[in-house]
Amino acid sequence: MVFSTFWIEYRLWRLNPAGYHLTNVLLHIGCCLLIWRILRRFKIPGPLLAATIFAFHPVHVESVAWIAERKDVLSGFFFLAGIYFWDRFLKKGRVLDYCLVALAFFCAITSKTVTCTLPVILIVLTLWQKPSWWRNATLYLSPLFLGGLILGLYTAWWEKARFGAEGELFDLSLIERILLAGRAPWFYLSKIILPVHLFPIYPRWDLDPSVWWQWLFPIMSLALLVMAILCRKWVAGGFTVAVLFFLIQLAPAMGFISHSTMDLSFVADHYQYLASIAPITLIAWLLAVGLDRFRIFSQFPNRTAGVVLLAPLWILSLSYASVFADSESLWTHALKANPDSWAVHNNLGTAYLENERYAAAVPHYQEAYRLNPEFEKPLVNLAIAMKKMGRHEEAVGYYLAALKVSPKSDFAHYHLARFMAEIGNKEKSEEHFRKALEGNPRNIAAHNSLGALLAESGRFDEAIIEFRDVLRINRFHKMAKRNLRKAWIGSGRQLPSESSDLPD
Repeated sequence: MVFSTFWIEYRLWRLNPAGYHLTNVLLHIGCCLLIWRILRRFKIPGPLLAATIFAFHPVHVESVAWIAERKDVLSGFFFLAGIYFWDRFLKKGRVLDYCLVALAFFCAITSKTVTCTLPVILIVLTLWQKPSWWRNATLYLSPLFLGGLILGLYTAWWEKARFGAEGELFDLSLIERILLAGRAPWFYLSKIILPVHLFPIYPRWDLDPSVWWQWLFPIMSLALLVMAILCRKWVAGGFTVAVLFFLIQLAPAMGFISHSTMDLSFVADHYQYLASIAPITLIAWLLAVGLDRFRIFSQFPNRTAGVVLLAPLWILSLSYASVFADSESLWTHALKANPDSWAVHNNLGTAYLENERYAAAVPHYQEAYRLNPEFEKPLVNLAIAMKKMGRHEEAVGYYLAALKVSPKSDFAHYHLARFMAEIGNKEKSEEHFRKALEGNPRNIAAHNSLGALLAESGRFDEAIIEFRDVLRINRFHKMAKRNLRKAWIGSGRQLPSESSDLPD
């Protein structure tokens, strides 16, 4: 779903970021409206206040302002739509509403797999709103449970097989994962209550079972859960539902399942985009009841309370949103909190490189390599920076150093091949293009560049093979289609009248 929206938008406004930002903002507004509507249906005090806090809260800036986090706002919209239609189904029993729940769940889970929790959330809400119906609810939701389980397991496999979520930094013991799972909810709650010092990459915690105070977090988390269950009749079970909603929705990001960014940080603001609804609703509930009981702002309750309570959130969100203006400001800000992160240094170096500030990029790439000497990309980036500055011998040295760290790196081989082609060494260029493809047969850029190199040497039949390989991976690749047509003509063959490889 996420890539489908990007595909559509690219055809509307190409790479103009304004359109993508507008879509994210509209989806976020849609989530806020759904929260307001759902809370009204549940007859919870302060629904508009809760929705407005959610709208302006700084912890959501990352999900909305960062175009790449489209998955949060898109999946969130369908997730909340599923809750809305499920409540209608509970109250009216219409088959259409159940079908809309299933459709919303499908759209949510194909936007972001962590929404596989929706069937569990719906059971919790059923026990709260219509407890006598929970067995029927379980039966109706069983297909969604099964689909969520399958896609959840597939995503866990994908994170390891394709995104590299394995190795020393991911091999946490069960005790370490318990410490992590107990600590994460309190981190997120702290950012909801006091949303300051927000960063795109937080420092990675040192999980040490021998440190006594780290056990306080899982103990407090367990105590919170027990208290929620014991108080399930308090305020019609709303507190219990809020705690369960918060913990269930955070569960996929608590560390029991390894995900690809755990080597950088265990937490991120966008992980709690949906989970934050529960504590925000509780806060709004308490504020609404308190303001009404003590008749605070009794003369102009809505306007005055809104300005006093929401203005600080609005100011903090505006300030944090400015950090996302460009890559350089984003990673400069991230460096303040995380100076020992190789990823932050590498990303800041790349931001400088894109802005043609090559000398400024070099020390950050060097620091990224020092912090993570087993990763070749900072060395390749150093080589690219050196090449841009005309220091070719140093560039070659860094390329070779990168290949020494990771001999099968398609990233290193590809860029070295490009460099060799630029200095006229076609033999070495072809060699490294082929090694890049040995490391990653689906490297489209390597296939296309190798094809161009072969065509330039008059080896059109071999070039055709490479361009066809590109189109087997991505049949919409326009450059490969143009290159294939030229290679076909160069080979002296007659163009076929119909060919999927050679469009009109």
